[in-house]
Formats: sequence, structure tokens, C-alpha cells
Amino acid sequence: MHRETTINDETRTVKPAFARRAARDTRGRGILRRVSARGSALLLALAASCASRSPPQASVDVGRAPPRPAAPAAPPAAVTEGALVECGASRCRAGVESCCFFASGGACVASVAPGVDDASQLLASQLAACEQAPHEYSLTEIRRCDESSDCPAGQACCGRFLFGGAAAALCEPLGSPGPAACELAERCRVTETCRTPGSVCDDGACRRPVSLTCAGLACPASAAACCGEAPACRAPDACPPHEPRYRCAAPVDCLPGEHCALSAFGSVCTAFVDLANTRRVCATAADCGGGDPLCARYECAPSEVPGVLACRCP
Repeated sequence: MHRETTINDETRTVKPAFARRAARDTRGRGILRRVSARGSALLLALAASCASRSPPQASVDVGRAPPRPAAPAAPPAAVTEGALVECGASRCRAGVESCCFFASGGACVASVAPGVDDASQLLASQLAACEQAPHEYSLTEIRRCDESSDCPAGQACCGRFLFGGAAAALCEPLGSPGPAACELAERCRVTETCRTPGSVCDDGACRRPVSLTCAGLACPASAAACCGEAPACRAPDACPPHEPRYRCAAPVDCLPGEHCALSAFGSVCTAFVDLANTRRVCATAADCGGGDPLCARYECAPSEVPGVLACRCP
């Protein structure tokens, strides 16, 4: 504004009064045009973030003709929860930031492109960036999504094993040419975001809807969860968090590409093979496969959990 004032002051020293009035009128119309343009941009931004409110009415200066209506603009893209990733008390921007989640809380950091070390350790480059974030305890998870609406079409928000007790949530191709199922299940908030065919959102993961058998008994709808040191049917919110939770009791309880893995923490459908800490739940010896480096031949036999068969090495 100072530059414009200086220019106008210089103009007044050489031009007569009628020229000064013309200059003021021209300048006034230019300012009004700039204010009108800025106001239109602000109204569009408010409409995008406050869609439930009524659109503001355009103002008209008294004594001046209203501006010509602009051509209808395309509606702004809706901003939904799908564009944000939960990170403790923060929300990270999907596709731009990664949530470095520690036992003490989360921090949003810029997503880092894969480097040389990523060939031997998943997200090695991102791990180095996470270590620079303020934290008191060890890293438990790196999240780049928390539901598949954070991902491009044809991809799903997949849980992945990272290292030790840490995991990751990444957008990955699902189905051809990718795997039939996520390594540690597809992440979700609501069933509508599940992209794994035949799945529903259950406690943050897309799973096959089943009527569980618990300790040899079918669980009713009012007590659909199987949990406890002595497994019993209970309502899901009645399962103690520190006791085993059994989410599958047979191979048919899982989605294609998954198997039912039994451990000290219960059972869960997964595509991740952990021979050291889990056993595969089976119906027949055919479910146990043809052997592996730890055992040449498995057999399907009763496990320590009543009503559940598991593969074991004879």
C-alpha cells in the first residue's frame, strides 16, 4: 500500500484535479475487485469446511451495480476422516505424513521415501525419521493409514509386521497382483471402508463374520466373543484385555489367504507365518501343509484349548 500511495502522490504533482479524481475512481474499482476476489475464495473455503452451514449471501455496495455472477464452480472435494490418520492426540495427513506411535504417545513426521536399507528392513528410512521425534518409550507402530479410505483405489490399509513387538499400517495392493489378504489384517474404523471381499469391521480389523465355537459350544449373538483363561462365550466388551481372546476356532473362520494362528494370547486369523510363537489351527492334517524347516511332517491333534485342533510335530 505504501508503494501505491507514493506512486499516487507523484501523480498528483503533475496531473490536474480531474485526472486525480479519475485515478482515484480507477484505483477504488481495482481495490473492490481484489477484495471481491479474496472474499469469493474465503467463502469457498468456508463452504468446504462447514458444509452443514447455509452459504453466506454476497454483499452489494450501495450506489454501485452488483458484480456479474461468475460461472458455477465445481463443488470442492469433501474432506473426510479418511484423509487423516489417528496418532494419539494428533491427526496425520495421509499420503504426506507418517504417525510414529510410541508407548508414550504419537507424533506426525514427514513420510520418507524408501532408501537402500529398506531392502533388508521394512520402513528402515522411516524408522530413522521417527527416532528424531520426541518420545520417552520405544516405538510400537508406524501408521500411514488407519482405514482403507486413506489409500488409493485398489489398495487396502494393511497391518504389517515390522520388528519385535512393533507393527506398521501401510497402503498396499490387495488381490491381483497383490496378496489375497493383508499380512496382519486390513485396518478399519467402519465396515464400509473394508476392501477385503467378504469382510466386516470387527474391533479395528476387517474379518470374516462368523459364529464362533468356544470350548466346543456355539456362542449366541448376545455373547459372541470367546475369551478368558478358561475360554467362555461373553459379550465382546466383557472380555478382560489381559486374558486370551479367541477370534477363530477352525480354518473356515478365516478369509481366503489367512490361517487361524493359536498362541498364548488366544487365536486370530492372519496371513503372517510365525512358526516360533504360533501353531496353525486345523481341521485335518491337510491344513498343516507338507512340512517346513522345523518339522518334516505335521499332524492335526487336539490342542490345550478345548474344542480346538492344532498342527503339531509328532
